[in-house]
Amino acid sequence: MQKLAAYLEAREDWLMERVLSYAKKQGYAKYTSTLVEPWRQSIAGLNKALRHAQESGSGTDELNADESYLGDPVTDFAVLEARLHRDRGVNLALFLGLFKFYRQCYLDLVAGSDFTENQKTEHNATLGRFFDRIEIAFCSEWAGEHRQDRYKELRSANLLLTNEKNKYLTIFNSLTQPVLLIDSDNCLIDMNHAALIYLGQKGAPGSHYYGKSRPSQAGDKGQDACIELKNLLPWLADELQAFIDDAADASLLERVIEEKSYEISLSRMLDISGKFSGVVVILYDVTDEKQASVRKEERDKLQAAIETAGAICHEMSQPMQVLLMRAEIAKLKAAGNPDLQEELEMIMDQIELMGEITHQLLGLTTYKTKQYMKGTDILDLA
Repeated sequence: MQKLAAYLEAREDWLMERVLSYAKKQGYAKYTSTLVEPWRQSIAGLNKALRHAQESGSGTDELNADESYLGDPVTDFAVLEARLHRDRGVNLALFLGLFKFYRQCYLDLVAGSDFTENQKTEHNATLGRFFDRIEIAFCSEWAGEHRQDRYKELRSANLLLTNEKNKYLTIFNSLTQPVLLIDSDNCLIDMNHAALIYLGQKGAPGSHYYGKSRPSQAGDKGQDACIELKNLLPWLADELQAFIDDAADASLLERVIEEKSYEISLSRMLDISGKFSGVVVILYDVTDEKQASVRKEERDKLQAAIETAGAICHEMSQPMQVLLMRAEIAKLKAAGNPDLQEELEMIMDQIELMGEITHQLLGLTTYKTKQYMKGTDILDLA
């Protein structure tokens, strides 16, 4: 059996996916967790119980009439699971019905393995007694409950669930970003208080959740008419539909709405059961960040322009002084040639103009550009 236990533990993901497929096909998924981890833990718990049973030498042998089914790793696991599921409102028929498919997925795994036929027969017998023992423990635990104890358990479990719901509603409505939950039909499931304010609607935190008709069971939408996202955020309707039609798990969009910049996060609900399929829409107002980024870019450009201008002025200053001095000397030597003196005066004027331009560069305080030619901009010193 040690080989069987190791074989099962190494194929935990396969077993989890197999039992989930059975649960979806047979309709059990609508009463189960939407997240992967509880399914994984259920398979891991069974594998651990089987390994403990093997190490203790009990839990997979034949059933005796005088057994109490208490005190060994297999039944301890079973009793704990029975109590947990009973507290969640699961009845015995529903629980045992799904558990039959847990048994089936283990038998499916052995049937498709490369064990010999004798080994498969032996492993099937071991698994059969293992699951029989768990089912008997389930039934024993359920049958041993008293009505008054059951009432107390349900009341306590209901209080815990209510507190848990209130905690997550508080967190949901405390988020500063508008969040909208959209189902697979593009209908609004819920939105937080920030979304309510963004849409210009009045109401206290939680008013949307408590103000609509409550669903009668998991998956129902209640009595309220469908409010489609295109009626709330028409500018996002096409992108949302494209995201729904795509296979991506998440997408990030950027939009400018009424002079405000937004990053819009679209992500699929993490629901492997299929009963809460939909999209989570989160609006991030990044206007301040965008403006700060633009201001920083302008400061960086100005700093680069000032540094470049300073370097140019420093490198050109001495050559211009030499040119001006040599032009003055040449003008003195050309005293008898008026035409040449006139040309030299023009050269000296242009050198002085170059000096004024470098002086303007040194006084640069803003970064502006102007078109020099098509497709090319230059620094505007005006």
